[in-house]
Amino acid sequence: MRQQNMELAETFNRSTFVYLDYLAAFWLTTLSIDIIKCFVGRTRPNFIAMCAPQELNDICIEHPEGLDF
Repeated sequence: MRQQNMELAETFNRSTFVYLDYLAAFWLTTLSIDIIKCFVGRTRPNFIAMCAPQELNDICIEHPEGLDF
């Protein structure tokens, strides 16, 4: 019985460390990609034409309820 418990505990420990290694690799990869995107990324060439953003003043005047916090 004691041998089974030790084997089970060892298996649990190994699988936990493998899971944590994969989790750490996932977060490191995600963080790296986001940092690279911040430094390298830019808007698409047709962003202004497609989105046609309004100026902030127009939005604030037309929809003042959007400023309520």
